[in-house]
Formats: sequence, C-alpha cells, structure tokens
Amino acid sequence: MEKAASVTNKRYPVSSLPVYRHRLAIIQKIVLDSLAQGCDEAEALGLFFWKLADLEPPAGNKEHLLFCALFRMHQSCLNTRIDSREEALKLLGITSGELDLPPKKTIGRAKAAYWKHFNELSSDLKMFLSNASKIGAMKKALSFITDCKSI
Repeated sequence: MEKAASVTNKRYPVSSLPVYRHRLAIIQKIVLDSLAQGCDEAEALGLFFWKLADLEPPAGNKEHLLFCALFRMHQSCLNTRIDSREEALKLLGITSGELDLPPKKTIGRAKAAYWKHFNELSSDLKMFLSNASKIGAMKKALSFITDCKSI
C-alpha cells in the first residue's frame, strides 16, 4: 500500500492538482490587482493579507511558513522608523564612504545592496522566516532612499 501511495505522489505532485493551481491563480490575482491599482509593495502586501481571509487556510506547512514570513516582513516594514538617509544606508550595509554618490548611483547602490541581502537572507524558506523582520527593515530603508527627494 505504501508503494502505491508514493507512486501516486510522484505521478501527481500537489502543485499540479487543480485546486492548488486555482489557489495559486487567486493569490496571484490579488497581488497583481493591488499593484495595478497603484499600491506600493507594503500596501499590496497588506491588501493581500486582508483578502486572504476569504481563502481557505494555507494548503500545507510550506505555504503557512511563507505566509508567516511575509507577514513578519510586512510588520517589520510598517514598524521600522527611519529618520535620515544615513540611517537608511546604514541599515542596508552601505558604508559612509559611499554617502557622496550622485542620487541615481545612490539609489542603484541601495537597490543592489537590498537584493544582495535579500538573496543571502532568504536562500530557503526557514532562513526567510527567521530573517523576515530584518528583510522588512531593509525594505523600509530602500523605500526611504528611493522616495527621498533630498538625496
């Protein structure tokens, strides 16, 4: 009996079942609709969680962990307060020697630093979950720099 179950799982992975494809389509629609309405990423993520209340609970442990990580990242982004450009650059790990770059290069350097840290801190789901708060704070720093008019 166990052998038949493992063959069934290999033959029909969970992600290919119609219910999960439908669920994925709903989640993607929620996110894309929010971004298309002109919401920034923080607002889109907030709307995503708000609208998720109408969906059934997470399909599995991995999806549940991903939602928890996204929620931690969102909360951290909302709760992080940044008062200066220097503070934002420091959060992104940009040295004080790079503070005198032209605005376009500063934004480019900030984006590169954010994505470098994001990739390092979220290489797998458990790392993403444990580093989600740090990633959220860095996202807030990146948003501060890209929105800052006095760079």
